Amino acid sequence: MRIDVLSLFPEIIENYCQTSILGLALKQNLYQLNTHNPRDYSKDKHHKVDDTPYGGGAGMVLAPQPFLDCLGEVTVMSDNCVTRAPQDPQLQLSKLRSFGTRKPCSRTPQQAPYPETLEIIITSPSGQPLTQELARELSTKKQLVILCGRYEGFDQRIRDKATMEISIGDYVLTGGELAALSIIDATLRHIPGVLGDPQSLEDESFSKLNYLEKLKELQVSKKEMLSFLEETGISREELEELQLLEHPHYTRPADFRGDRVPEVLESGNHKKIFMWRLAEAIKLTRLKRGDLLN
Repeated sequence: MRIDVLSLFPEIIENYCQTSILGLALKQNLYQLNTHNPRDYSKDKHHKVDDTPYGGGAGMVLAPQPFLDCLGEVTVMSDNCVTRAPQDPQLQLSKLRSFGTRKPCSRTPQQAPYPETLEIIITSPSGQPLTQELARELSTKKQLVILCGRYEGFDQRIRDKATMEISIGDYVLTGGELAALSIIDATLRHIPGVLGDPQSLEDESFSKLNYLEKLKELQVSKKEMLSFLEETGISREELEELQLLEHPHYTRPADFRGDRVPEVLESGNHKKIFMWRLAEAIKLTRLKRGDLLN
């Protein structure tokens, strides 16, 4: 996967993506990161990227020229190679920061409409919520281009070029970089090889799983199943597709200042451990996010 980020503060994106799990994945070429600063494309002598809003009002609006010229310079992936989008011949090349590798392509520049494997994303409080399901969907794309907002937001003509707007919550940030990083982090975790243990994706919060099938695989008896359903208040049908918060975790020592790890976790009985974790996840979800069970 290739990720391009348009940001007035690209170092925020770069520093995060070169750290920890994402940094290791970058070194292993599991994804490619490119950052672009629209300010480098501004034709204003002071490199301005914003202006006052038409019709009046507080704040400044991000102007179309720097962002759309920058977007036009972004390389677009198609199939297994990359091509450069059409650009203004008078446009000065930006200071493009590139991380990872890419395969060159001799074909002509990619013309609109963009390929289905590309998403041009604007970070916006008015966008669709970022969810685990959306992150999984984005991970199937070959390229994400993310535009980070600032000030009062984007000129509508910039927003019109996006294929998707994404929000990370019902609140407003001073800039879109944190939102962009949330999208990048949540998405890359679904790329094979990024996480050390693929099982982590199945066991974590918000993953939809067929728990009934897993209980059958563990050879849970009819009596045990009835007891479990009664204890949790979940039906067999609901077990076929449950979206839960993650169960509690414990590590050594088994006894920390008188607070012991639940006995079942020390039993070595995988069936009982799984059923305990599932029951705890259901209990926690009902307490904190009951909407997921409705």
